[in-house]
Amino acid sequence: MKKIQLILMVLLAFGTMAQAQDDKSFDFDKYKVSIDNEAFYQCLWDDALNYVDYALVDLDGDGKSELWVRSEEEQSWQGVFAIEDDSVVFLAYADRCCDLVFFKNAVGYRSYISPGRAEAGYCVLKDSRIVASAFKYLEFNIFFDETESDETETESDEMEMEYKSFMVNDEDVEEADFDRFVQQLGEAIEIEPVWHKIK
Repeated sequence: MKKIQLILMVLLAFGTMAQAQDDKSFDFDKYKVSIDNEAFYQCLWDDALNYVDYALVDLDGDGKSELWVRSEEEQSWQGVFAIEDDSVVFLAYADRCCDLVFFKNAVGYRSYISPGRAEAGYCVLKDSRIVASAFKYLEFNIFFDETESDETETESDEMEMEYKSFMVNDEDVEEADFDRFVQQLGEAIEIEPVWHKIK
């Protein structure tokens, strides 16, 4: 019994050291080009992002960290990536119009309706790889009602759906299928990362 306890203590200590060493020895510069490429592709940034902090978080509990990056406050951008060898794989992002949302074994983003557009995306992880995903994209026609009395245009509270698309695992699906995917993710959880300054 004592031998088993000793082995468990050693394994626990090793795991703790590995995570701490992971944080301290992480080389952000090694992944910056890959992060830039993914950020530009996903968000179509015109200017280069100035990253100021990163955090290593294990989203799926497999002992391997995912990378959470944030830019300077003026740019208001964050990205979450899976680490794959010398590059990263995009998982989710946040900016002034979009929030990150975390679940057990999953991460996603939900955008606000901004000039007639809304979107959301979710990735489920296992062994630090995407095993399932879902995405929705909505476009609205924001229309105006003409008021004959003062001959001015006033914005209506209603928005007409102009285009909608729902995908699960890269296949077109009905809205109900997308909703079922999101419901199966369970309740959203809070994650409080330990941020490290990027030198």
